[in-house]
Amino acid sequence: MGKKSYRINRLGNLLEDAYQVLIFCAAEREGRTCGHSAYLDLEYLRRRFGLEFEIMHHTVVPMLRCSKCGAKGVPYRGPIRLQLRVPE
Repeated sequence: MGKKSYRINRLGNLLEDAYQVLIFCAAEREGRTCGHSAYLDLEYLRRRFGLEFEIMHHTVVPMLRCSKCGAKGVPYRGPIRLQLRVPE
């Protein structure tokens, strides 16, 4: 039987298959990279936006701010980045 095909960036699909989304801050402060990271609260996003919400850099990052250095997320090429973690 073939693999199921769906858009991996939809929140419902990420939750169903137990993916995680890591947020990483690469802001430069005083010559050093912040380096703070945390996992995105997918259940919170589900309650707020629904299962069809797309987890993409330009839809999520502008809502974020680093809790360590205060850097703000911007839609493109900003200091805050997303990384999808495949379930083990």
